[in-house]
Amino acid sequence: MERYLEEKRVSYGNFDGIEWNDLTEVKKMRESTRITTPLDINWTWDYVGQVEELRRLYDISKRRMWDAERDLDWSEPIDRSKQWGQHPKTSPIAQLLQMRGAGEDEIREATWESFEYTCSQLLHGEQAALEICGQLTAACPDVDMKFFAGSQVFDEVRHMEVFAKFLQRKLGKIHPLDPNVKFLLEEIMKADCWEKKTLGMQTLFEGMALGVMDMMKNASDVPLFDELITRVILDESRHAAFGIISMKRVMESCETSPEMKADLEDWAFNILECLNAGQYYGVISALGPKYGIDAHNVSAMMYASTDALEAKSVIYTHAVIPHLKKLGLITERTEEKYRDAGLIKDITKVGTYSVTTENAWDQAPVLPMANSVAAKN
Repeated sequence: MERYLEEKRVSYGNFDGIEWNDLTEVKKMRESTRITTPLDINWTWDYVGQVEELRRLYDISKRRMWDAERDLDWSEPIDRSKQWGQHPKTSPIAQLLQMRGAGEDEIREATWESFEYTCSQLLHGEQAALEICGQLTAACPDVDMKFFAGSQVFDEVRHMEVFAKFLQRKLGKIHPLDPNVKFLLEEIMKADCWEKKTLGMQTLFEGMALGVMDMMKNASDVPLFDELITRVILDESRHAAFGIISMKRVMESCETSPEMKADLEDWAFNILECLNAGQYYGVISALGPKYGIDAHNVSAMMYASTDALEAKSVIYTHAVIPHLKKLGLITERTEEKYRDAGLIKDITKVGTYSVTTENAWDQAPVLPMANSVAAKN
């Protein structure tokens, strides 16, 4: 299986990155909102269910519903002149400005803009998750999967609502979707089987999003965002667990051929490799020009930086790689590819624990914030 987007590959020394530098093409791509997808829909006549873990996840999801409008305190003020939103270390633009010796106000502004940009990517990603879970609900073969995928559809609607409100009411701007991410999400939407959709969205993209959300939560100085992202993380942990349970059954099934396993293995690698190859260029090309920052030169510098690469790889090794290892989707055949792409150093040092599913089985009720509408009523 060839790498995605070979025509957009550029050399950063020892690393091949991906650059979407044709702005006309990017504009046209973003304006394209209709996707034709091949999809087989599966009936099931077993209404009892056979997968206890999935039924438990579904029951937990019913108990842990929350209301994006009523349970959060939207009256909480945000002062962009005193708060940072996120720590400047989370923003490549802010870090570059610090290196230049820029003033605090400019660094603060860049940090807030990076915060807006990342929240916008999460918003668009939640819409993609909604679309793909809708596909999964129809395509997956058994009732336990249909029950949970159906409950996840409502979770994703709530996440779209809460990120949209936070961006519109508190941050002020919704940035467009990164074209590299849009390309990959549409590849998952167009996948011809439910196994690839589950692996691509539930295990890979949900895992990556959880890694990003966890880092954002730890870097935040906005209490409303802390509460918002904590709730989303709890939901997403269940979604990631759904992916692991479902893919484990696929990989262990006698009906899954060696060819299918190899295809899923290559699918996982190519999605992550492409995501990794375009990780810096997107945000820098979107936000950098305002500050006189060239996306190509800075991306090349970042990919050549040991510190930057190690910081980037944390998301993969803490969130996604452990699950792929546990599922048997990183083998001797593909391990070297992961090393060459900078996604892992030594697979033997990667455990099977991941931050993405640690809260999946939490059954405690989700309480409203103290000054929310729900708490007052």
